[in-house]
Amino acid sequence: KFLKSSATEFSHISQVVQQAALCWPRVSFSLRHNGQAVSEYPAVSSQRDRLFQVYGRQLVDAMREIAAERPGCRVLGFAVSPEQTRNSRSPQDLFVNSRAVKNATVAHAVYDGYATALAKGRHPLFVLFLEVDPHRVDVNVHPTKREVRFADQDLIHQVVRQGVREALGTAEASPTALSARAPWVMPGPTTGTGGREGYAPAERLAIERQGAQP
Repeated sequence: KFLKSSATEFSHISQVVQQAALCWPRVSFSLRHNGQAVSEYPAVSSQRDRLFQVYGRQLVDAMREIAAERPGCRVLGFAVSPEQTRNSRSPQDLFVNSRAVKNATVAHAVYDGYATALAKGRHPLFVLFLEVDPHRVDVNVHPTKREVRFADQDLIHQVVRQGVREALGTAEASPTALSARAPWVMPGPTTGTGGREGYAPAERLAIERQGAQP
């Protein structure tokens, strides 16, 4: 009695498959309905390639890569340039420790990162992957586990905002920002770095010191 219409329930299933595909680009995903292929996401080598499969070239070409880190927190992902913001909020995907969630602190940090470059009535489109110490994240603030609360909200806000500003060029370079020039990919479920799933390979990310030459 808690199920909605078939179309609504299938849209929820599609969303779950899409979120899993975004989180694990090195894994192939296929969704079929009534004998027909609905979604096909072959395994790829980079997160950008997966975004292209899910959202198409037009959106991905408008995105800039985000990579920033501070002790206890790392953010990786993509956000559109200020010129490509829209009057809708889709997509605004957030994954915390490989789980698709919503969080007001992260959303606010993204908007804050655009600063005055974001026109009134426009919204940034982004796909972010946040890695935080699991013991510093409360996943029990929502019945369906769709929302999380961070113990270090100020830290999370700062690193996400800085990452966005670095990517968009709306702030000075930070010594804690990570270079986003090299393609990166979230490791597969069995290939986590250092025993913790979800981190990008360290060899693909070089710490960029303030004032360092590219």
